[in-house]
Amino acid sequence: MLFFALESGGLTIMLELYDVTYEKLTSAEMHDLFSLRCGVFKTRLNWNVSVRKSLESDEYDNRSASYIFGKIGNKLVCGVRFIDSKNKTMISGVFQKNFKKLNLPEGDYLEASRLFVDKVTTQNLNIHNQPVSTLLLLSMINYSKSNGYSSIYAVVSIEVFLIFKRTGWMIEVVSEGVSEQSEKILFIYMPVDDKNQSIVIEKIKSCSKYKFNNLDSWPILWHV
Repeated sequence: MLFFALESGGLTIMLELYDVTYEKLTSAEMHDLFSLRCGVFKTRLNWNVSVRKSLESDEYDNRSASYIFGKIGNKLVCGVRFIDSKNKTMISGVFQKNFKKLNLPEGDYLEASRLFVDKVTTQNLNIHNQPVSTLLLLSMINYSKSNGYSSIYAVVSIEVFLIFKRTGWMIEVVSEGVSEQSEKILFIYMPVDDKNQSIVIEKIKSCSKYKFNNLDSWPILWHV
C-alpha cells in the first residue's frame, strides 16, 4: 500500500493508495466506488452512463478489471480502473463510435478508465490544494511498472488531459474524437518508464513540504 501525508487545517492526514481486483472487492468497496462514480460521472459531468439505485457501473466492471483506490481513513477520495489490453476494453468497444478512426496499438498495455478525484470530499477535508490528482497518477505509473507494463492508454476529456500535462508526464495525443455531449475527447498514450516516473515524483515533491522516500516502488509504506 502507498501512504502519503497531506496537510489539512494544520493537521496531518494520510492518503492511502492500493490496488484491488474486481473479484476481491468487498461489498462496501464496491458500493463506495459505484456510488462515487455516479456522483462524478453522472451527476457532475452528465456522462451517458448506466445508473441503477444511484450506483454507476458498466460491462467493463468484471473479473478482467483491477482498481486503484485512494482513501483517507475509510473515505474513498480517488480511483481509476485498469483493464489489460488482451481483454475486452472500452477502447476496443464502446469508444469506437466516438472516433472517425481509432487505431489500436499492438502489444500488452493497460487501458485506464473511470479516473476520478472526488472534489466534494477534498473540499470538505480541506485538501483541495494538495496534489491528490498527481499522487493518483504516480500510483498508476508505479502499479503499471510493478506489473510489467510499459504503457497506458485512455480516452479522456480536455480537462483531464490538462491535469495530466501539468504533472510533466510526457503523454501523447493519438487521436481526437467527440463525446455524446459533442465535446472534444482525446485518445492518449502514457509511457510508463523511469524518466516519467521521476518527473511526476519531482512534481509531488515540489508541491509538498514533506520529505518522501521510496516513491518509485509499489507498494510503498510511508510514515510522517
